[in-house]
Amino acid sequence: FLTYDSEKNHKLEVQTSIMKKVLLILICSISFFSFAQLSPDKQKLIKPLLTIDYAESENVGVGGEYSEIYKSFENIKGKLNNQDLLILAKNSSNSLRFYSCIELVHRNDNEIVNLYKYYRDYPLKMRYLNGCLGSIENVADLINQEYENIFDIKKTLELELAKLSKKEIEENSVYKEWQITLDGINKKLTSEFLQNFEQIRKLKKEFDEIDEWKSKQKLKK
Repeated sequence: FLTYDSEKNHKLEVQTSIMKKVLLILICSISFFSFAQLSPDKQKLIKPLLTIDYAESENVGVGGEYSEIYKSFENIKGKLNNQDLLILAKNSSNSLRFYSCIELVHRNDNEIVNLYKYYRDYPLKMRYLNGCLGSIENVADLINQEYENIFDIKKTLELELAKLSKKEIEENSVYKEWQITLDGINKKLTSEFLQNFEQIRKLKKEFDEIDEWKSKQKLKK
């Protein structure tokens, strides 16, 4: 019986190994095919970011310097349509995956919901520098954080501007910039934007509950 079990386990390991190799080849083939859908000009545009495996916020470091990596994507995003971004969000470097996802958040594309689900099902952990704080984050969590950050900024600006008169805002360049930022956020909050965020919140709750259940099951063993 021991010999039979050993032989059976060996066959299972071999089959599993083969399946993993087949799956890897399939994923690579799909990624190459998807990436090839980009025009040569667009492939040239994104080339500088193809080898970058991390991402940064707009301003980084103690002095708040403008991020060169962030700037690189900002310079090309206007030439990429939503379908381009969707391809890059699942078939490129970590930096391009992240920035493409975030841009789709701001474009109110409902595919961002599927991308969130995808990166919860298949987590992509990457290095992210936010200001002067670096951490390892899952892309799905960063998508959700982007939504939450927008509402946090909106709330803060509303509270601060409510303390000021219209005249004070108009005569102060900083206050005026706050108002412009708040107006931009309010304009962004379309029904599509709110619907996408609500779906992601529901998915997050479901995934978190599953993760909590799995953790409890491990503790019981």
